[in-house]
Amino acid sequence: MAYPTQALAAVAALREYTLTDWETYLSVDESVRKQITIYKKGSESTNDPLLMPAHLLISSRAKNAGMAKKFADWLTSRAGQEVIEQFRKNGQQVYTPAPTI
Repeated sequence: MAYPTQALAAVAALREYTLTDWETYLSVDESVRKQITIYKKGSESTNDPLLMPAHLLISSRAKNAGMAKKFADWLTSRAGQEVIEQFRKNGQQVYTPAPTI
């Protein structure tokens, strides 16, 4: 087990409070998850203070900028967004696709 899952296991064992992301929560063993009470889970609302948006940036000094651009194009395409939407951990959806503008 590696940090941050170790930290979450310690929090559960000590009955402490913490903030964590959904993927980390889903990564710990089910026995640990059963010890944890979720008081507030983030939503997809842009007003939610727990919203954890992700961004894709390509450095101006990228060694393989062409490949990075192709990956960015794929990731933001419908096919890439479907992979994001379908990604599951312990049967739970981890991420949601980017909002359409």
